[in-house]
Amino acid sequence: MKSRWYVVLERFGTRQALVNSHITLTTSQLRSRAFSSDIVFPTIASRNPKSSSVVTQDRDPGVFYLTQLFAKLLKLGEDNNASKLIKDMKSLDSPVTVVVCNYLLNSCSKSRNPKMAKEVWNFMQSNKIQINKVSYGCLIGALSRGGCIGEATELLKLLAKKNEANLVMYNTVLNGCVHTKSKAQSELCIQFMEKQGVLKDERTYMELIKLSGMLGDLSATRRWWTQLVGRFTPTSTARSSYIIALCRMNDLNEARQALEDLVSVYGHGSSTHLTPLDEGVTQESSYLSGEKSEEDIEGSVSGENDEVVHSSEQYGSKLLVTEELDRDSDDSEHLDELDSESDDQELDESQRTSSPKDKEDEITFFTKGNVEVPGFPAELALRGMKISDITSTGLKDLQNSYNAMINAAGKAKNHILAECLFSEMRQLGLKMDIYTYNALLRAVLEGRGVKHGLRILKRMDTIGIKPNVHSLTALLEAYCRDRKFNKVDNVLEYMESGSRSQHPSCHTYNIVLNACISAEDPERALQAFGRMKEFGAEPDICTYIALFTVMGNTRSEPEGSSPWSQQQVAKRITAIELDMVQSGVQHTRESFTSLMHVLGAQGLTELMLQRLKDAIKDGKDLLDVTSFNTVILSCVNLNQVETAWEVYQQMKSAGFKPDDYTYNILINGCTLEKKLSTAFELVDTMRQEGLSPTVVTFNTLLKVICHSGEMDIVLDLLKEMTASGVQPDTATFNTILTSASYQKRVDVMEHTLEEMRRSNVSPDDQTFLPVVSTYMQAGQTEDAVEALRVLSFRMLDNCKPKDEAGSLQRKLVQGVIGDLARKNLNLGMNTRELLKDAVLHTSPEALAIYTASLAGLVQGDSENSDTEQSLWAARLSAQYDRKRTSRFTNLS
Repeated sequence: MKSRWYVVLERFGTRQALVNSHITLTTSQLRSRAFSSDIVFPTIASRNPKSSSVVTQDRDPGVFYLTQLFAKLLKLGEDNNASKLIKDMKSLDSPVTVVVCNYLLNSCSKSRNPKMAKEVWNFMQSNKIQINKVSYGCLIGALSRGGCIGEATELLKLLAKKNEANLVMYNTVLNGCVHTKSKAQSELCIQFMEKQGVLKDERTYMELIKLSGMLGDLSATRRWWTQLVGRFTPTSTARSSYIIALCRMNDLNEARQALEDLVSVYGHGSSTHLTPLDEGVTQESSYLSGEKSEEDIEGSVSGENDEVVHSSEQYGSKLLVTEELDRDSDDSEHLDELDSESDDQELDESQRTSSPKDKEDEITFFTKGNVEVPGFPAELALRGMKISDITSTGLKDLQNSYNAMINAAGKAKNHILAECLFSEMRQLGLKMDIYTYNALLRAVLEGRGVKHGLRILKRMDTIGIKPNVHSLTALLEAYCRDRKFNKVDNVLEYMESGSRSQHPSCHTYNIVLNACISAEDPERALQAFGRMKEFGAEPDICTYIALFTVMGNTRSEPEGSSPWSQQQVAKRITAIELDMVQSGVQHTRESFTSLMHVLGAQGLTELMLQRLKDAIKDGKDLLDVTSFNTVILSCVNLNQVETAWEVYQQMKSAGFKPDDYTYNILINGCTLEKKLSTAFELVDTMRQEGLSPTVVTFNTLLKVICHSGEMDIVLDLLKEMTASGVQPDTATFNTILTSASYQKRVDVMEHTLEEMRRSNVSPDDQTFLPVVSTYMQAGQTEDAVEALRVLSFRMLDNCKPKDEAGSLQRKLVQGVIGDLARKNLNLGMNTRELLKDAVLHTSPEALAIYTASLAGLVQGDSENSDTEQSLWAARLSAQYDRKRTSRFTNLS
């Protein structure tokens, strides 16, 4: 009959196909079959040859069966049955030895299961099984890789005090720090290591480089790499780890150079650097840490770990990668249902054709022609390289490095670089797996669009690489960017009906929800959430934050929420929070702040204040300054200033220190009731609490002054602002100009314009209206026209093409004149007449002619020096100087 534990395992269903063939043997067959010690426990025997006598005693097939079954149960997540199995080991005919327990601990380490490792450890202690260094090493591995890095460090500390910790244990803990991104624990580990006098090896430096890359610490990454190179000749695995770390930090230039160094090692036929790291003395380290190169690269190329933007113009290729893929196989029709319009338009003929010479001379495929790939290893890599001479480890390191580079290029929105790297992999003969294609797919979807991305998906399907959830999620995200929600639904349906590896994850649905936020479509967001629940995907906190946010965008009227929409939103929010509880998702600070925002945005003040009160009462760690600021801002926006002050007092009573944003909100609230003295008191309170007023603070205070009608002190505050070291911006002057226009204060307006010029602050489109309006109300038409002309030059003078943004602005303005010319508008009048007509007529046609005049100024119809020497500009400058002189005389 079969062992009862096989019956337990068999009961779990067809997914237990993971159990290998020898476990299907019956108990009698196991007992009749002889196993040598190196077959039963090959890994432990090879690393502990002195214990061969002990292993010989463990030839009992029942022991072998149970240890193998224990490992399979951990893989299947059946901890309860694995725990029962540990207890049943007491009833075995042969005594359980430390070797068997070490095998169980190692299985816990591989499956990252510290809970079961602790049970095995308790079993060893209760049965007085002798514990050796391998036992400690395996336990440290299980704790480290299972997320219990603090406990692993404490255990390492105890062993270090007894001088029993070895290099393997230190490297194992450092590997756990990489998985948990724990810088503090890694520093403790290094301290213990140095205190005990244990020297670092290459594996140590590799783990430190990986951790620094995870944390985005470029200086630390370089420091550890410099130390590694200074002490050792880096292996290909070490070089690959360095490249991957640089790619995580989006340092493409340095990563490119490191990749070139790695490829040059192979290109020159050197084999001394290609020895696998896990051979020889470092083999035990790899065994205990459970490190796998696939896991190293998976996070880097999957796009789940979240950009610097490098100019893609420095790279180039003569052929699109999608065209290169098309040459190798016919289009697959299997994925056509994802985009029925994918083949409606053909590519340009220049993209469709390729020179036969390009195919014949692959060595210079990406280094010749009009566009080169500067400093890239394509030419160097193919010179003298023989793939057959490279070890499997070396090939994997090359593949991982290229995958990381392609992924980093995609994140930097440099699809051309990603395509160049992909083509190089093809030329080098490197294996391109699902990670490679996913990294390329994301880059191409971002840079070239869905049409080219679909070609990559079809190519994957043709060559037998089945698109997985990451592949299809990338396509779905591209459709979301284009707001093609019907195509989004098609992709979701395809994923939901596909294989398990294609099933949409929580992240997939969250992308759809975030797209609904951008589209301000709460109904579609709720439909996507319902679809998510129906499919069985578990929502996370990001899901609910997205739902709260999209609810805050719901508006029935531009002026605010109607009673009907408030009731509907209140019901939906209550239902969302109830679903959070049922899903076992707890509120975080970010989600609670989002909840406060949506309640305030919808005018649900009572519910918002009640939820805030409950959070304060419960003492949960949900509140911070941001959540209080959100509530205060909502109250001010709803003209409930007194309530805002009450929340401000609650904030201080709860032990939260207000920041400058808090005071800026309260100062802005003084605008409604024109409480100028209260606004100044708030500024004094800021300074007493060590907060310096910012430009936003002064701008808000200016707004209060202007609304209070105290225009005579505006210029004094402006002077105080500059004396405090705060530089006024365009919003500062526009606030004063708007108020001066409202109160018909031409003198204040002209002084402000001259102060604006002398402060080198450029006007914008919001500056013109109050200036023109003030002059027109005063009947000074000529001054209005001249002011428009001078201010236009000042605005355009600051839009000179000093950078790409300025160039785009100028091109945009210059394009207006062309559009108007094509409409045969009369542009024959001179500039003065055009501006005067624009002032006197507020029709769209008049404004268009005025814009056309600006385009003419950009094209150089006049000189800037002429405008600054105009009578209007000269008059404002002279008035400003006389006023300053008068004030100085009065002070004397």
